[in-house]
Amino acid sequence: MSNFVEDLDERYWRERKKNRIKKENKTFVCNIPFRVKLYGSINENYIIRKGKLTRFLYLKNGCRVYFTDADFLTMLLQIQNKDTMTSLIENLERAYKNCAEKYYIWIG
Repeated sequence: MSNFVEDLDERYWRERKKNRIKKENKTFVCNIPFRVKLYGSINENYIIRKGKLTRFLYLKNGCRVYFTDADFLTMLLQIQNKDTMTSLIENLERAYKNCAEKYYIWIG
């Protein structure tokens, strides 16, 4: 199984090289469309904006919302429903033990 984060980094550096972007250029970004298949449903409303930092864009009805990893963590910490948090923690524990449900992410 490949590592999603490492795959993104590799693609970013490959694009930099292909486009002859100098190392001093800190503004270069790649906009990479991706889709997620989870529970039999495919969602194609996402773009990864990969630069020095990675941002996730959610696109719907012409609107773009940018999320960072810190945004995701903040949202998770604000969940107040005890059942939701219990389920989230159990699923993270299963993922840590490599017993998570399969999901698929297609990049670009």
